[in-house]
Amino acid sequence: MTDSMAWSLLSGSHQASLGPGPRHSHSAVTHQGCMYLFGGLKGLREQRDFWKWDSCSHMWSPLRNK
Repeated sequence: MTDSMAWSLLSGSHQASLGPGPRHSHSAVTHQGCMYLFGGLKGLREQRDFWKWDSCSHMWSPLRNK
């Protein structure tokens, strides 16, 4: 996250990190420099996965659902 409140495009190895991919109708929240994303739809397919975006390392990590 940044104090500038502006979007910026990441390039190079940052885009190469695997992540949840494009989706809509998901839930997301930020906490202590990370964004947590759950579910949503890819096209018409329901997703039930849980991901964490670390704004310092610019990496996605899958999290385990209980």
